[in-house]
Amino acid sequence: MTKVSVIIPVYNAENYLEQCLNSVINQTIQDLEIICVDDGSTDNSLQILNAYAEKDSRITVIHQSNMNAGVARNNGLKVAKGEYIHFLDADDWVDGNIYEETYSYAKKEESDVLVFLHRRYYYDTKCVQDVPFTGKYKNMDFVNMNICFQDDPQSVFDINLVPWNKIYNRSFLEYNNILFDNVKTGNDVYFYYHCIISAKKITLFNKIFITHAMAVPNSLVSSNMRTLHFEDHITTAVKLQELFKPYSADIKNKIFKNSINNMFVFYKRVLEEYKYPIAKRIKEYLLENKEILNSCGIEKTTYYSIISMIMNFNFKLYSEKVFLKKLNNINSTSNINSTSPFSRFIQCCRENGLRYTIKLSFKKLFRKGK
Repeated sequence: MTKVSVIIPVYNAENYLEQCLNSVINQTIQDLEIICVDDGSTDNSLQILNAYAEKDSRITVIHQSNMNAGVARNNGLKVAKGEYIHFLDADDWVDGNIYEETYSYAKKEESDVLVFLHRRYYYDTKCVQDVPFTGKYKNMDFVNMNICFQDDPQSVFDINLVPWNKIYNRSFLEYNNILFDNVKTGNDVYFYYHCIISAKKITLFNKIFITHAMAVPNSLVSSNMRTLHFEDHITTAVKLQELFKPYSADIKNKIFKNSINNMFVFYKRVLEEYKYPIAKRIKEYLLENKEILNSCGIEKTTYYSIISMIMNFNFKLYSEKVFLKKLNNINSTSNINSTSPFSRFIQCCRENGLRYTIKLSFKKLFRKGK
């Protein structure tokens, strides 16, 4: 059996694709299959994939009309034969020993999911940043560790939910019918939680193996087109509420709060002309879930003032101009500490304008999604 299947969704990645592919084909372990799923690229990505496939028999190229990365990953998973699966983004690249080391350790531990560390590379500044484990694992001194959601439910909130910093046992994914959502943004959120609560053994591997590209031009995550798909966040939030129904009120409240925080991270990133309709939709969702909103401690988040403003704003009565004025003035009556990320965000807006702030300041202010 093939040891590892590397599944790479590709969309208009011609400027980064060769670096990604070279990092995979030159691994210290050769028993790989490399499944590249072109998601309707309009640049030369498909031609690059086909050229690599002609030279390396381990590469399979699948072409689909432009749908999304989640569908591309699912289509790759359908044909994968590897014992373990890695989902790699086309603008990222891996260290030369990633699959040898992660596969060997996951095999030894019989891991359903193995989580490893990554570094960030910022294309705009050319800076590199190592990223440690988060939450309670951040300052722990360990080499490797096995955890399980059923033994420690808090673990679900202390692991980065992205799909590319993990390898997954393929049989585990198939047995639990774990797939990516068919949505344009956040298609990996439900996938992550489904994995974590289903896994009997999750291994934390305290070593960096991958470089994740940030501030990438033309990527779906950085594109303003993502603002058209806010409803995807609502869809995911509803599915998560259903997934966590059997669990404690504390866990359900944290999941709900995380969903709300994700919506507001999204909200703050969008251009000004999109804020009004998105805020209206957030209010509808919050009103639909007022009971859980009141019980989950949302007032302790850095978004509390803006949540309150949206909840109390009459969208039928007041114009978009009035709404944006209230948004820009909210910090003067906010109970948020003046050094908080949100306060600094508003201050920067006042001094430099909203567009400038989003473009140049967002990563520093809200990188951690607090």
